[in-house]
Amino acid sequence: MEKYPIEIEGYNSMGINEVAKKLKITHMRCTAFYEGESPDDSIRFFALPHPSGWEINVADTNADPIWEEGNESDWAELLEECGVEI
Repeated sequence: MEKYPIEIEGYNSMGINEVAKKLKITHMRCTAFYEGESPDDSIRFFALPHPSGWEINVADTNADPIWEEGNESDWAELLEECGVEI
């Protein structure tokens, strides 16, 4: 799991943990980080290996995670606002 070094079970996000558990995904990797004005505004972006061979992209915010597959226009807007390319 070298490509995906972060163990999801130990990561503090119920939303990411729930999806990972459902899909039997155990690890993820950080793809980007946005440092906000305060720690609550910071966002970490992750990729999880989907069992079908593609990656699931998610942004871990101080609220619920934002999944690329959930709403691609919201996802694109978030990347633009944060100045992040994935």
